[in-house]
Amino acid sequence: VVNCLSGDPDGWGVLQRALARGIVTLCAYLAGAGQKVVDLSVEYAKTRVQFGRPISAFQAVRHRCADMAADALGARFLAYEAAWMVSEGLPAELEVSNAKAWVGDAVWDVMAGGHQVHGAIGFTEEHPMPLYSRRAKVSQSIFGNADLHRERVANLLGL
Repeated sequence: VVNCLSGDPDGWGVLQRALARGIVTLCAYLAGAGQKVVDLSVEYAKTRVQFGRPISAFQAVRHRCADMAADALGARFLAYEAAWMVSEGLPAELEVSNAKAWVGDAVWDVMAGGHQVHGAIGFTEEHPMPLYSRRAKVSQSIFGNADLHRERVANLLGL
């Protein structure tokens, strides 16, 4: 069937390249969503006042935002690396699976941190946080979950 659709005797290779592009696109989307949640959370932490001072003055909030920023940066780096390799036609199976496994988990951690920083307002439908969280959760299973991709990475490493 794949040969008929692609007109290429290597129909499976065509399908694998298309899947790699889809995974990389999803990772880039998630990395962008993670960065948006970091930006929303940092801005909220600067403006939300509790006990007479912005919540960004509290160490727990500051460190949570720092962890979220690190996760978002890591997600962006892995997504960019995999995207570059796929766009150049380089062998990228390891990088694509590594990005899918790590980005999904890291961005979910960013979403959880965003909800912690925002508190109750981050769970209301009027706020963008629930939308980002739902999309991040659904995206974890698209093109295979993190465990599947970790197993692929382990196999590619010869383990």
